[in-house]
Amino acid sequence: MSIKANTLTIASIEEKYKTSGPFEAGEMLVGLDYGVNSLKSAKENEELIIAIHGGNSRGYEWVYPLLQLDSKEKSIAFYRWDTSGCPNQAIKELTTFIKDNSQYKKIELFGHSYGGIVVGKLLEKNFSTFLEGHMIAAPLRGMFLVNLACRYRPPVKMGKNSTGFQWRTQKDLDMQFKNLRYDPQLQKIDGVSVNVLPETYNGNRLGHNWSLSWVADELTK
Repeated sequence: MSIKANTLTIASIEEKYKTSGPFEAGEMLVGLDYGVNSLKSAKENEELIIAIHGGNSRGYEWVYPLLQLDSKEKSIAFYRWDTSGCPNQAIKELTTFIKDNSQYKKIELFGHSYGGIVVGKLLEKNFSTFLEGHMIAAPLRGMFLVNLACRYRPPVKMGKNSTGFQWRTQKDLDMQFKNLRYDPQLQKIDGVSVNVLPETYNGNRLGHNWSLSWVADELTK
């Protein structure tokens, strides 16, 4: 599985963001075809960032984080996938992609919400490429329908060539998790560092979507 070249780039996303705001820039991201879409490619780069969106994403939550994470040393891609069903196909496709693209010495996976489940399952595997995974506001413990219909089993440990970071929102501040009987983020995974996000971010309640921006700032400060 190869990375898809297209006309949408980090530069064009930044331009749209500055002229029209995050919502219209986000529409450009979710308008991409399914698959791993290149947003910035450089043949000499040995590291690749892959952003993996969550369920029913409108894209806007990724705009600022992608601009923050951009650096000249790294290529960036956005993985579009069908979140209406099980994560199994996405896990399979990205497994193939990682195996087929061994030219990268390191791949950083950023999975938000449902996309974090995909990252967690990928980090369990043993690849020749080093994986660094960030699971942000991710229901890694699973949820009833996903566990039952998709036969989802939460990850319990990292693969031999992987490292992982879980970034948990505070359940009562996250509108996706607030009314659940349990916090689906609470899953112990050997080898994963756990970080609990604060209550606010730039004066806003730090809920589900702001979590991406907070993590991007934290990793680039």
